[in-house]
Amino acid sequence: MKVWINHRVGGYSGGLILVAADSVEEAHEAFHKNEALAFMWDNIDGYVDDYYYSPYEWEELPNVVANVDKPQVLAEGGYTE
Repeated sequence: MKVWINHRVGGYSGGLILVAADSVEEAHEAFHKNEALAFMWDNIDGYVDDYYYSPYEWEELPNVVANVDKPQVLAEGGYTE
């Protein structure tokens, strides 16, 4: 699978996330399905607020692949003050 990177956005926040997925949409979905990262997004009445990792900022890492069977978060390192 391809490897995607996204940088944290938001006030007093920084870091990045790496996700293995075939597409940008799958990468963002894998982020939202990761229960360990659920504190990063709000889902109030069906509205999802992507405060930490914007769905529009994913970038494919060229020449990097992940040998995994399904989309998944590979690493996340960030902070919020």
